[in-house]
Amino acid sequence: LDLRMRDISRRCLELAKFCQSHPAVDQVLHAELGSAAAGIERYFPYGTGGLFSFTLKGGMPAIERFFDALCMIPVATNIGDART
Repeated sequence: LDLRMRDISRRCLELAKFCQSHPAVDQVLHAELGSAAAGIERYFPYGTGGLFSFTLKGGMPAIERFFDALCMIPVATNIGDART
């Protein structure tokens, strides 16, 4: 579990950084990005897990286009499903 969580944390941070640099993304919220990240490794030495969120530029039309374009990840209301 230890190695798996480190890998999940690393990949999640990479994805959050990618989203942060994407022109269609307005904001990315991740524990290891931004001003909140200062000193966080003291409390989470193996990473902060696999959860982040982001907002899109363009409002609801952009959000609808994003969800319509999802192919691999099903739209769901739960977190932690084995399919993602």
